[in-house]
Amino acid sequence: MPENFIIKYWYKNEKLTGAASDHVFRYLSAFSDYKFVEDKDTPVIWRDTESKAPASARVILSNEIEKGDSLNAPAGDNGNCLYISPDPIERIFEKISIKTTVGPYSDSEHRPDDFPEESLGGMIKSFFNHLKENDIIQSSEGDFSLWPRGYSFALAVTHDVDMIRRSVLGSVRLLFKRDVPGGFKGLLDSVKSFLGLAGNPYDGITDWIDHEKRIGLKSTFFVFPGNRNNKNDPKYKINQLKKSIEDIKKSGFELGLHSGIECYKGDSITESKEILSQSTRISISGIRPHYLSASLPEYWRAAAENGFEYSSCLGFDEEIGFYQGIDLPFMPFDKDNNAGLGIVEIPIAIMDCGLIENDPLNYAELSGHAKKLINRVKDARGILVLDWHQRTMYNVDYPGWAEIFFDLIDYARNEAAYFISPGETARHLKSKMAVND
Repeated sequence: MPENFIIKYWYKNEKLTGAASDHVFRYLSAFSDYKFVEDKDTPVIWRDTESKAPASARVILSNEIEKGDSLNAPAGDNGNCLYISPDPIERIFEKISIKTTVGPYSDSEHRPDDFPEESLGGMIKSFFNHLKENDIIQSSEGDFSLWPRGYSFALAVTHDVDMIRRSVLGSVRLLFKRDVPGGFKGLLDSVKSFLGLAGNPYDGITDWIDHEKRIGLKSTFFVFPGNRNNKNDPKYKINQLKKSIEDIKKSGFELGLHSGIECYKGDSITESKEILSQSTRISISGIRPHYLSASLPEYWRAAAENGFEYSSCLGFDEEIGFYQGIDLPFMPFDKDNNAGLGIVEIPIAIMDCGLIENDPLNYAELSGHAKKLINRVKDARGILVLDWHQRTMYNVDYPGWAEIFFDLIDYARNEAAYFISPGETARHLKSKMAVND
């Protein structure tokens, strides 16, 4: 790598170990053609509260900076040094080393982050812009991105497979519970399915594949393996999806594991992956928990130990947006073991029920609400993961849900989205970070 594409740094912070700060700088390297290299003697970027910055330092990071502070100011400071506070390396580390519990076992309410400047993408964008403004790097602003040049942001399409049958008995119950609006039409379609006169209303995997192939998409289906350990886990067995699994194989779409609720700390992940991979004869590289039920980093740790390339568990099922502003894929850092985890987390931006189910707005307004989030993701050069349950293709129970989905796809395409699968996203980020080892 040419010398002018190397940025030397020296970073000492009592809150971050050497392994932690190295992990952050390798992550930052993935967003540009520049490589960050540790160098105590002639660094350009500096943080060390125990000694004075050398004359080479042009950027000083701290959480309490006063320009000209004798502790931090470089020898012979010529007034051109850039002081950045709060420390972006520390702030980025806080995002990618998150420890939290989400889903049914969470002991606190989590809400989407409504402040773009606090997002992971916003922090990284700001950091590179600072370097550019101070002539440390020469790239244009649009070059600071994980995605290929010419693309503003990325979009991945996913489907959770939770309920694959609308049964006759369940349809009768729905007439009284009115959880969905299908009513007697839904009951009639269920009876036809029971009699073998038609397919089941919720058997929508093949329909999604057909529709997406026509518009040049390839999505990922997260499927439950059938080993129920919680009453709220999906009720189907994997052999009930035999035809759908074959369609996924033939189409070249991706299959991921939808782990049960009791897997939230990593329990039963080994068994679940074995059941799904052996039953389908498909290599499984991704995992997402049912009800987004996960204790982190334990869930990530177990997934990584079982050979998963990525997880997609950070998100919401009652709202849209990003968990703690994490709008980019990242490789989590495990504070307990002082090491990066060999897995990529790909956060969910919009789940169908979070956008539509509990909102009284009309579909045009709902779509507009989602498009605002797409614009935010584009500005931060992040990733937008859509999660639409496969049964929502049944318009009788979910009127307009698929229509909104395809409207968002068209909008994202017009906004120069880079369409990529979660598996490709994980491999892409890992390869970019590996280059900078």
